[in-house]
Amino acid sequence: MKILHIGTIDAAEGGTAAAVYLFMKGIQRQGCETAILMPPPGENGHLLGSDVETIYSQSPRYGKFYWIPDITSTIEKAGAVDAIHIHGLWRMIGYQTARYAVTHGIPYVVSPHGMLYPEALARTKAFKRFALSTYEKYVIEHAAVIHVTCAEEAEHIRNLGFKNRMEIIPNAVEIRADSFQKQDYSNFNRIGYLGRFHPRKHIELLIRGFARFAENVGHKRLILIGDGDSEYLSSLKEEVRKLQIESQVEFTGFLTGAEKYNAIKSLDALVVPSDFENFGIIVVEAMACGVPVVASKGTPWRILEEERCGVWTDNAPEAIADALVQLATLSADDRRAMGQRAVALADRLYSVDAVGRHLAELYRSVANRK
Repeated sequence: MKILHIGTIDAAEGGTAAAVYLFMKGIQRQGCETAILMPPPGENGHLLGSDVETIYSQSPRYGKFYWIPDITSTIEKAGAVDAIHIHGLWRMIGYQTARYAVTHGIPYVVSPHGMLYPEALARTKAFKRFALSTYEKYVIEHAAVIHVTCAEEAEHIRNLGFKNRMEIIPNAVEIRADSFQKQDYSNFNRIGYLGRFHPRKHIELLIRGFARFAENVGHKRLILIGDGDSEYLSSLKEEVRKLQIESQVEFTGFLTGAEKYNAIKSLDALVVPSDFENFGIIVVEAMACGVPVVASKGTPWRILEEERCGVWTDNAPEAIADALVQLATLSADDRRAMGQRAVALADRLYSVDAVGRHLAELYRSVANRK
């Protein structure tokens, strides 16, 4: 069975590209052939891996609409395929691919990757309303399956009136070797954030919550890992200065590879203060390293509390501070047990192999209905 993906594995495109790449690796391990049709990497980009078949599209037209002049010959470079998986919305290549698939009797899956959440639709609202009433409506309505990463995403899509079959399959994480798993739970001193610096991530709430926490329990460290919006980053540094916690806060910049995972395992808790996340791959990366997670209720991570791997809390400085106190007052043995449960959960639900098995089953089910 061969699956053609429409998306990108350009590292510069962030979490969605990483999700697509790991989906492809996962289904390869299940014996599926796979290829991706994508634009060439941008000036500051590079492929996440060279171990998947990559087909570069012709130069697109009409800017962000991303219209491929000869979609038929471009898609057919992949050879015969049993199903197509369209990642993301709004670009015309998705519509072109959907029309090709319908015309040629090839079933396809569409993954919105969080783009149909109310918060996402609120940005460039007029354009997205137009798209959902025209070409994007066609893409979604003709999909054999809409793939979502959590029940909340499925509910939002149902509320838009789409009645397709939906399958919940989470994003995958390449589980790190034992060398990247946390061993020392004797102290609770290092709190961290890892991800893109953008106003919607609400890192300022974490900074304020950390200041409250540190004021009550003594000198602690806040490690902020990542980069992004330079103006927002400057505002965060100003917030740190106003709170007079400069000596306790470190901005590391962007980290990757072993450096990134060593930074994660050095943390005693990772905090995700976003008002909205479709998934949040860093949560699984932290769990895979055995690090307890504090996630806001704007993220779909209720399972942290259900599986006793962390805290799912309101997104406010006081609530974040309380969650950190809750973890800090646990014994070292209890924190170690929490970390071990996190590792087991990440392996059971979010490993490349686990996600690959679910995706392969999904593709077989839609291919068999042709």
